[in-house]
Amino acid sequence: MSGTTKSTTRQNAAGADTPKAKEATMFTESDYGQFMAGVFVVGGLVVLPLTYGLAVGLGYLAALPWSVASCVVFLIAFRRNGTISWARAIPAIIAIAVAANVYNQSTGDAAFGAGGMLGFLLVIICGYVGIGIGRLLGTNKK
Repeated sequence: MSGTTKSTTRQNAAGADTPKAKEATMFTESDYGQFMAGVFVVGGLVVLPLTYGLAVGLGYLAALPWSVASCVVFLIAFRRNGTISWARAIPAIIAIAVAANVYNQSTGDAAFGAGGMLGFLLVIICGYVGIGIGRLLGTNKK
């Protein structure tokens, strides 16, 4: 009896029947559209202009282009399968930070790129709100 147990253990230790580890994702591929809709509609049109716009002293309409540009960074960063491509995200983050800095230096007006932990958290929550609304409305059925 113990001989059978040892041979089974050896097979598992050799990795014969061990499935490959699956990469953790933020959402499924079928939720990508709803996630991005939440990012742009809820985040880009409501949450980011109100939070970051107020923080840097911009009115709603003045903050709107910067909040939508911040959402474009997340569009660039997220793959359709729910993972983040850091090779695309980091240059996009740098680009919006440089653009905001150049705009600020040349015009003297405030500008922002929603970033850091707060920006990431707000945008992710807005994306999940989009998925929730999509599921409530049944828009992600195949």
